[in-house]
Amino acid sequence: MDKPFKIRKSTNNDFDQIWKIIKQVIATGDTYVFAPDSGKEKMLAYWCGDDKQTFVATIDGQVLGTFFIKGINRIWVPMLLMHHS
Repeated sequence: MDKPFKIRKSTNNDFDQIWKIIKQVIATGDTYVFAPDSGKEKMLAYWCGDDKQTFVATIDGQVLGTFFIKGINRIWVPMLLMHHS
């Protein structure tokens, strides 16, 4: 049976795991608008910025996905990244 995942608001303790996902997703250069060599600090500042609410999906404490919701003209827009093993 598959284990259920939990979704919760991210914390600073999640940043290394979030970075691993972001790095993997942008590595090929064919997703999002970020250069594959974008740095950790830049990407975390964007993904976890004060203008967003960032969340993680976890199983047994391991972050497997992340998304944020950002208000644009009073509309909340979700952006999603998932880790693929």
